[in-house]
Amino acid sequence: MSVDYAERTLDQDVSDWLSLRRDAPLDRWGVYERLRNEAPFYQHGDVFFLSRHADCSAVLRDHRNFLSGFDPESDRVQKVLRSLDPEKRAKYQEVLEHQLRWLTSSNGDKHVALRTLATRVFSVRAIEDMRARVQREVDERLEELSSRDSIEIISEFAYQLPLTIISEMLDIPEEVRESIHTSWQSMVKLIGNPPEQVPLVIDEVHAGMRELESRLKHTFDLRRGQQTTDLLTRMLEAQHDQGGALTEQDVMGIVAQMVIAGHQTTQDTIGNSLLEFFNHRDQWDAIRAEPELIPNAVEEILRLRTPGQMVSRNARIDMQVGDHLIPAGSRVTCLLGSANRDANVFPDPDRFDIRRENAKQHLAFSSGVHFCLGASLSRMEVSIFLKTFSRQFPDAHLETQKPEWLANSFLLGLEELRVRLR
Repeated sequence: MSVDYAERTLDQDVSDWLSLRRDAPLDRWGVYERLRNEAPFYQHGDVFFLSRHADCSAVLRDHRNFLSGFDPESDRVQKVLRSLDPEKRAKYQEVLEHQLRWLTSSNGDKHVALRTLATRVFSVRAIEDMRARVQREVDERLEELSSRDSIEIISEFAYQLPLTIISEMLDIPEEVRESIHTSWQSMVKLIGNPPEQVPLVIDEVHAGMRELESRLKHTFDLRRGQQTTDLLTRMLEAQHDQGGALTEQDVMGIVAQMVIAGHQTTQDTIGNSLLEFFNHRDQWDAIRAEPELIPNAVEEILRLRTPGQMVSRNARIDMQVGDHLIPAGSRVTCLLGSANRDANVFPDPDRFDIRRENAKQHLAFSSGVHFCLGASLSRMEVSIFLKTFSRQFPDAHLETQKPEWLANSFLLGLEELRVRLR
């Protein structure tokens, strides 16, 4: 990518990107390139943005000194709270409390307890045991769509596949799954959006959170003491196993994140993968001729179009990362989407190459103790989809001329993607 940096300052481009200006001179990839080249440790307010692979990897692997989650007492959060009227402030605090119960917001012994609980079920063997079920779900959904000339892949397939699979693993009733998805669509408006958006969206976000928690509590009450899936059984027994250290709200937090993360990133990766393949027909023809290339192709899609573009940590003490000092208490945001296009690791990083030998070195699923639990499941779902879809619809192509990306600095996914099947 060749960019003329002379006309604008880096601060201008970063501010435009964070404010989600659709008419900004540079898109996020151009901003990332500027950051890597000009300021790999870039301070914006009280946040340090890291854009290179080595630096992001170092921070993510150091879970003792860079803590996950966020500090509700930080100046950044308190500034937003002070800007809200009493009613909205109370709602925002409830949403923050909900997010603090997610697995990705926990550290130390609590994180170990929660992750150990979930890891027993999200093992390689357990995920592999789901392969036939995923294949059947893909077959059935594509069969339903096969009589059509064109489909909108995001709303008619991409979110439904992973939502169905994770819901079955957690024994979430079919009649509440759509409501959970809708609730998350409301909640995501608070994630990856600028702080000034909070007053505008907090009512909808709070309503979505309350609906999500209500649906999960209903599921817990319905399944507690009854025969259910191994995963949900372990979740419901977690309070007793941990001697009361975990509350029902804690368990609800981890289940909520499993459902959310279990379908959003896979949904986005399915859409992103078709966009890349249909814009690179030689690569599409390659996976049709050699389906064994698909697993590595999925890694390359995750690298090039990372669905979760960033993760943040809090520096516990003064820390040296590379040549830079990160002061204690600083918020550090690792730009995974930028790290995955670092030419020091990935030669010709903006090129889509399904044969890239080191594609799997991407950080799309984070790294260290907070490495994504559902990574294997997501990889399998996307791989099975691509193999089945490319075989069933070899001549499929884009119908959407100018796909729109979600207006979100955290998520990288498509608003919609219309596909001509034949």
